[in-house]
Amino acid sequence: MCSSDLIHFVLFNFLSCPPNVLWQEYLEEQFPAYTTDFDGKKRLNKTNTAKKFALDQTLGSTVNTLLFIAVMSAFKGKDGKAIIRDCQRVCFSMSRIQKGKATDNSMQDFWPLAISGLKLWPLVSLLNLTVVPVNRRVIVGSLVGLFWGIYISLIISGDSL
Repeated sequence: MCSSDLIHFVLFNFLSCPPNVLWQEYLEEQFPAYTTDFDGKKRLNKTNTAKKFALDQTLGSTVNTLLFIAVMSAFKGKDGKAIIRDCQRVCFSMSRIQKGKATDNSMQDFWPLAISGLKLWPLVSLLNLTVVPVNRRVIVGSLVGLFWGIYISLIISGDSL
């Protein structure tokens, strides 16, 4: 990995922070993590936390992944059509994998990243939604995301995102 990749990851995190702040605020407004009981005590609302977790791990992660691919492709100087192709390539290779029609290469690329992602992001999200104050969640996610991006770059260094 070269220093320009690290700069790109830092820039991506800088650019993705404002929309992610809005996303986390929206989730918290719609599904407050802590609610007040009849006795006046604040308690973790497990239902709301589960809803936020599900939305963050599906819709939120999909949007962030596509934005990551698009921004990294743009940083590499690709035009709009090439960026769309990169996003489609990832989406279509994911759908082929889910349908059991993946090529050996896509399986080799996908499974290590998928397993690593499943080990990391649900835990980060759960801790973020239950322990980290809403105004600090994006900072935590961005820091983890920076290292995740470096990890991905090392894993797929031969790929031409």
